[in-house]
Amino acid sequence: AAAHAQDCQMKRNQYGVCVANAGSFIALHSCSLNENLTHGLGASEGGCIEALKCVMLENQVGVVSKGTGSTVLLKRCRSNENGRVGIGIREGGSAECVECEMKRNQYGICALNAGATVTLSRCDASNNERYGVSSSDGGLVQAVDCRLNENQQLGIGAWHVNSKVMLLRCTLSDNGRTGLASRVGSFISAVNCTLKGNSQFGVYVSGDGSLVTLKGCALSDNGLYGIGASESGVAEASRCQMQRNTQAGVVSKDAGSTVTLRNCEASDNGRIGVAAIVGGLVEATGCIVRHNDRVGMGAWHAGSVVMLLKCDTSHNGATGMTAIEGGVMRAVGCRILGNMRVGVVAKDFRSRVSLSKCHVSENKRIGVGARGQGRVEAVDCIIVRNVQSGVVAKDVGSNVKLVRCRLSENGRYGLSVREGGAAEAVDCEMTLNNHTGACAWHAKSAVSLLRCDTSRNGHHSVGGRDGASVRVEGVHVGVLAAALRPPGGEGA
Repeated sequence: AAAHAQDCQMKRNQYGVCVANAGSFIALHSCSLNENLTHGLGASEGGCIEALKCVMLENQVGVVSKGTGSTVLLKRCRSNENGRVGIGIREGGSAECVECEMKRNQYGICALNAGATVTLSRCDASNNERYGVSSSDGGLVQAVDCRLNENQQLGIGAWHVNSKVMLLRCTLSDNGRTGLASRVGSFISAVNCTLKGNSQFGVYVSGDGSLVTLKGCALSDNGLYGIGASESGVAEASRCQMQRNTQAGVVSKDAGSTVTLRNCEASDNGRIGVAAIVGGLVEATGCIVRHNDRVGMGAWHAGSVVMLLKCDTSHNGATGMTAIEGGVMRAVGCRILGNMRVGVVAKDFRSRVSLSKCHVSENKRIGVGARGQGRVEAVDCIIVRNVQSGVVAKDVGSNVKLVRCRLSENGRYGLSVREGGAAEAVDCEMTLNNHTGACAWHAKSAVSLLRCDTSRNGHHSVGGRDGASVRVEGVHVGVLAAALRPPGGEGA
């Protein structure tokens, strides 16, 4: 059967319009389907509906497509202020919406069950009581050039295995909780999207098997993080920008959670650019992490790991890289420049930092530091022109190992060990520092130098005092200065 209606009103019925069975078709133009008890417009059991410039208001559900083969095509329609859902697709039904509006519903759009498919182009699903768009139990949503803003909870949410959302050039802004959320094994892909001003997260992914991929997206000004992964969720981002988020640009939390970054930027965030906490993992390649209020990149807590390749962590408010409370950081070919306190630091028992072929310079206090039993290993690194010291090991149990590194032109010391710390340097150069190439202070502090060059420093090549131990073998010192002597005391 086929029917056509134009400029008609279907009000206060059980159903406004229904079409059922394969081959059945209804075309609507400029019709109003309002205040119906169940739905305004419905296709089921293979029926087909086309609607142009129609309005569905104050129904329980504005539009329904249910069952395999059922299809709804909407162009320039409005499905607003419905009690539950603006557009609901379930059990194999499908819908295509072009330049449509779904506002002030409980949910703007829902795709429910395997085979349910919604395609959106230039649509607006904003100002809904819960979510702009929802995909669950295997539903699929594809959206291009859409607006999903100012919903009270989520711009888009996906739940359960095989549920998918694919976004291109969409805006998800100013939502009450999160712009985009993937949970319980679902998948979301976003390309060239904007996620800003959401109250908690730009992107949140949680649960084993949940995956979000981002390409060319901007995640800014969100209330907590730009990207947050927890409870084994996985996020992959390339060419994305995470800026001015209140707490952090990126956070990976909990064992099994992973965030992978490729050629991204995390800058001007409130506390941290990128962090792994409580066992999370971050892998970053070719990324820029600058001008964050405190830490550029950090690993907190045992099991948390951050792995960096050819990244730039510069001009952050406190440190460029921090491993703390048992966190681990590994950096290869990175630049750590101009941070306001320390370039790289490992602090606390079992915290570890490994640097290879990194450039650490012009940090306002120290280039590389280990304290509170933290450990640092640096191989083939350049550590130069830091305001106070190139490398510092402080506190009993803290340890630094340097191999083939250059510690030069630092404000006072190339290598400084104090308060029980320990350092070992092999085949290193510690030259042209303003005061001393390598020095140790205090009982239990120990420095071991093997085949190092400590010549041409401003005052001393190598020094030890106050009960410290300095072991030198095969070291080129130039003119060896006298042992450092405290005023009125004796050198050690």
